[in-house]
Amino acid sequence: MKPNFNFNLFHAYINKGFKAFEIAKKAGIERTRFSRILTGRLKAKPEEVKVLSTILRVPQKKLFVKE
Repeated sequence: MKPNFNFNLFHAYINKGFKAFEIAKKAGIERTRFSRILTGRLKAKPEEVKVLSTILRVPQKKLFVKE
């Protein structure tokens, strides 16, 4: 499986004025794990999807599009 960069997640936190490490900290996710989720190397856990969606105020389905 080739990793797919999550542009939706990237644009969501950039548009809100956050840096990646800030979102990771707010979500309680290690920075390296957040980076791997962002680059598609890891799949976000359901609770991570929920908290990221809440923090960024973006629907889960928009942040994490199923392929």
